[in-house]
Amino acid sequence: MPDIIPPATSSVSKPTAFDTLMSLLESGVESRQQAIVAVAEFRSQVEREERHRVAKDALIQLHEYDELIFGGFYCMYCTPDDADDPDQNVYWPCPPLREIGVTEVDAIVLISGSRAMIETRHRVTPKGDAA
Repeated sequence: MPDIIPPATSSVSKPTAFDTLMSLLESGVESRQQAIVAVAEFRSQVEREERHRVAKDALIQLHEYDELIFGGFYCMYCTPDDADDPDQNVYWPCPPLREIGVTEVDAIVLISGSRAMIETRHRVTPKGDAA
C-alpha cells in the first residue's frame, strides 16, 4: 500500500489519511479489513517519521556548529580539537547530519533561526543588565 502521508514537497493534492479511510469504510464490509490495514500502516508510518525526527533533532544537538572567522560553519563535534590546519575543519552540516537528511537549505534555516533568536534576546534584554 502506498504511503498515506503525502510528501511535503508534493504540489499535487493527494487524499488525506482521513479521506482514504472514509472511502474504504463507505465501500462495504470487505473494505473494512482494508481500512484496518490502512490504519495500521498509517500508524506505523507516523511512528517511523517521529523516530526519524527525534533522531535527527538529537544529532543536530550533538553536532553543534560554530562560525569560522573567514566565513562558513564547521562541526564542533566532528572537527578534531587539535585542528591547526583549516583543511581539518569538518564543514557543517557534517557527513553524519547529511546521512540523516540535513541539507544545505535545512542548515541555512537552522542557522538563521538561531541568529534570530539571539538577536531577539539582545533586543529584549535591557541595556546595562548582564544576561
